[in-house]
Amino acid sequence: MASVPALSDLAVDALVQNIDQIIGPDIHNMENVNYRYVLGYFDQLHWKSVHQLLQKMYQHRRLNVRIFRLLLHSDLEVVDLSGIAETVTNGVVGIIGSACKSIRVLNLANCNKINKGSFVKLFINLQPAWLTNVNLVNCEKLGNEGLEALANIAATSLLSLQVGDSKFHPSFSYYTYSPRFRIATE
Repeated sequence: MASVPALSDLAVDALVQNIDQIIGPDIHNMENVNYRYVLGYFDQLHWKSVHQLLQKMYQHRRLNVRIFRLLLHSDLEVVDLSGIAETVTNGVVGIIGSACKSIRVLNLANCNKINKGSFVKLFINLQPAWLTNVNLVNCEKLGNEGLEALANIAATSLLSLQVGDSKFHPSFSYYTYSPRFRIATE
């Protein structure tokens, strides 16, 4: 006996198939998109729904800057782009920095297309009081400047920083910023 898909799964599939008709061609007029569907308004979606939509758009090769602008909103507490890292560019990071003002958890693992200038701008634009967990494993272009910007804005809130194989100058001292946070380098 075949299983019946959940209504939310059907809504996500319908969105993926019809996204161009829903949001239209005007990338600069995204604030006017207020299409309501089973999961809710786009700018009120829970992070799990956003993550599910981004993954599905990626699988169907429909993910672009317009989709990021539509789905990354100010109330998101978790932004996990590690599963779609090859699509994350400096432009997407700019959207995160300007749109996502309540991020607690940020996972950009394996996002290698982001340059250190974009990392610095991102960390400056984020609300430091909220950010508690950051994963930057294999973000080779982050550099010391990007990590210093992160440490400077989130010294009091950051509890976990994962950097893994990211390349940093060996003299950089992580603990001078906040002895509270845990750093995983493996």
